[in-house]
Amino acid sequence: MKSLLLVTAACACSLVANAQLFSVDIKTVSSDLGSADASAGANRLFMDAGLTTRAPIGTTLWFVADTDRNGVNLSPVEGSILGADDQLVFADVVDGVSAGNQIGRYLKSGLSISDPSNDIRNADIWVYLWNGTGAGFTPVAGSTFGALNTGTFSVPAIGNGFWAIDGNVIASANTVSPVPEPEEYAALAALGLAGFAAWRRSRRSSNA
Repeated sequence: MKSLLLVTAACACSLVANAQLFSVDIKTVSSDLGSADASAGANRLFMDAGLTTRAPIGTTLWFVADTDRNGVNLSPVEGSILGADDQLVFADVVDGVSAGNQIGRYLKSGLSISDPSNDIRNADIWVYLWNGTGAGFTPVAGSTFGALNTGTFSVPAIGNGFWAIDGNVIASANTVSPVPEPEEYAALAALGLAGFAAWRRSRRSSNA
């Protein structure tokens, strides 16, 4: 009886552990999942707004979960790239569709995602394309990136989920700002006080 209880407990633990993991396929596609050509790959990752330079192999990609589904910060400051409710699920690079050399494209199949708090499976998934290289790239002031919301992800009962990169992501679209210097804060505070003083004077003159 004791051994049966141990086996049952072990199975229960295994089920909980598995519930915290799921697998996804990710692909740059030409249109949304409901279209007949969704299985076809497409050039979606670009370095410029004119869509003339496709992202080279090795260009940095981030996959970010917006757990509150309220959008991501497209005007970040160095050191504070993501919002409090945003999670970097994983970083990777443009892979040219795995074994190929098709710049501007990405493909991953059966990627295992850890989700211990069940936050990712209920989040909007954003893909970031940076103007850097390597999965370990760290954004600094002046770094640029594009971001695309791939939509809310749901874990299917059977098989892998699918994150479709079905819109163009342009690495030059947004820029990371430097952290303001202390004197800049002081200047902003002085401007605010000056504006408040002017407002009070105008109120007094209008009430006189």
